[in-house]
Amino acid sequence: MPADLTQPPAVREHYDFLDGVRAVAVSLVVLFHFELVRLPGGFLGVDMFFVISGFLVSDLILRNLASGNFSLLRFFERRVYRILPALYASLILVLLAGYFLLLPSDLAQTAISARASALLFANINFHSTIEYFNQASQFWMLLHHWSLSVEEQFYLIFPFVLMALSTLKIPLRRIISVSLILAFVYAYTLSLRAPSAAFYLVQARFWEFLVGAQIAVLPRTIKMTRRFAEFISVAAIGIILVGARFIAEPSDLYHLATLVTVAATAGLIWVNINTPSTYIGALLSIGWVRKIGLISYSMYILHWPFILFAQYWAIEPLSQLARLAVLAAMVAASWLSWRYVEQPFRAIPAKTLNVRRTGIFVMAATTVLIVLASNWIIANNGFDKRQSAQVKTALAGQKNFSPDRTRCHSYEMGNAIPAEKACVLGAKVAPSMAVWSDSHGVELAYALGETQIKLGQSVLQLTSSNCPPTLSFSPATIPNCAEKNRQNLKFIKASPQIEYVILVMSNEHFQRSSPPQLAATITALRNSKKKVILVKAFPHAPFNVPHAAARMAYFEKANQTISSSLKQHRNATSQLDAQIEAIDTGSDFIVIDPASDFCDEQSCKSFRSGEMLYFDDNHPSLFAAGMVAKRIMMVVATTPK
Repeated sequence: MPADLTQPPAVREHYDFLDGVRAVAVSLVVLFHFELVRLPGGFLGVDMFFVISGFLVSDLILRNLASGNFSLLRFFERRVYRILPALYASLILVLLAGYFLLLPSDLAQTAISARASALLFANINFHSTIEYFNQASQFWMLLHHWSLSVEEQFYLIFPFVLMALSTLKIPLRRIISVSLILAFVYAYTLSLRAPSAAFYLVQARFWEFLVGAQIAVLPRTIKMTRRFAEFISVAAIGIILVGARFIAEPSDLYHLATLVTVAATAGLIWVNINTPSTYIGALLSIGWVRKIGLISYSMYILHWPFILFAQYWAIEPLSQLARLAVLAAMVAASWLSWRYVEQPFRAIPAKTLNVRRTGIFVMAATTVLIVLASNWIIANNGFDKRQSAQVKTALAGQKNFSPDRTRCHSYEMGNAIPAEKACVLGAKVAPSMAVWSDSHGVELAYALGETQIKLGQSVLQLTSSNCPPTLSFSPATIPNCAEKNRQNLKFIKASPQIEYVILVMSNEHFQRSSPPQLAATITALRNSKKKVILVKAFPHAPFNVPHAAARMAYFEKANQTISSSLKQHRNATSQLDAQIEAIDTGSDFIVIDPASDFCDEQSCKSFRSGEMLYFDDNHPSLFAAGMVAKRIMMVVATTPK
């Protein structure tokens, strides 16, 4: 056994301040999801949990390996009783509540998630099911279980890794350091070409656990001055809070926010295991703070279903008072889960062999029960005979998008469709139009294709999610966007038959610190003798329109409306509008505003002539795209050649 394993990494088995670190982590996540304060980086609390778990598991295994008392069976038994009882209790409660509150399709969807969670692969399920950061995921009741499955998969892998490494003659600290660097490089490169995989899969998160493991293998006898320890502790907490508040939005600084939060969490743990009773450590060890940390696991499991079920029933956005009431109920339920589910089961490993065997049988039987119940719900489509024709009609609106979306639209820039292989919609002739857009132009391209085919013409579709048609926009989360747009521009310039280029983009890109600039794209196109038609940002609905309409019918809440303020839309698009107004219009540059079709003098509607204008909360339906397409064709017909 290597020398660094002959000395136990720590004498203590529990650090009070770590309960406080857990409290900070779960508070960030809960405040983020409850939207009680503006905390765009609250999701970084999950990354903090990964570091904490990496440290605690490594510390436990190394201590037992050094003393010769490590048992894989005992380790896994303790993990089972630490994780599964509260998890399974929440799955059962969510499925029961879902039967009474969820639309059949949502109940079936929840059952698929529950089955995946019970079998420890929720992250893989969501990766293969949900588009990265898609609004359509807003009512996935168990979406947060992706991180639980990541932890569970880490627990299944890492003990074997540590046992294998402990037999090598290379110092463990060196192996983990090198592995940490390689794992981080892998995760970063994966995020550039497949951000969804980098978000959900354990191999992309392994570096965060290894940061915790690195702390566990460092000596505990490092001497540091009190002033240095206090400075590091204060700086670490400050970095975590500042990162969550100011630099963690999905933007250019997304990766930086993750990295600094993980590093700050590691620094906080490292300093306080070597220097007891720093001011921050003492603050994190206060009784009520520790209690939040102690119930943090149950809080994490329950907080998401609580707020989602409440929002699901209310339909209209919850008030702050309602959110506070839901928060209070969730905290109370979390304490009950900790007291009457977590604690009794965690005590079982210290009981007699018969009690332990009974406990394992109960866990195995519960796993089978949840899987069978989930399969029953799925096989019956969430018992869809319960829903009315009105509900079915409303839900059908979620499919009112381009039938060519999967074939013709690029969802991830790492696998973007090259311009020369882009779809040509309409007649089988060279395109005279091109729709260059993020995901908001997909349905417009299809609607124009349907119009063009009648004229014996066609339209080229150049659409990529989260990649607006500007030449300088290249945030860290979409690193290939600028290059893709340069290729699009080059291809359009080299296509003399393309006379009109329709630019469309969401306003979401203008809520970041470095908004994309439209002028350069428009100037380049005009200089190439192309006529540019710019479609302004579509108004956003307050929530998923077809789904809200279905819930209104399901809960018989016909008195509610689905509309948003025109003033709010104008305020949200003011930055984009200012850019557009600064560009000289003419016969080769025309602006079309969808608000003319969506809004009256006061509000922006979600329905027109009985038809839905959205298939979610922001993308135009085929019906709405058809209205804009008609405006474009009127412009084309009246523009001098």
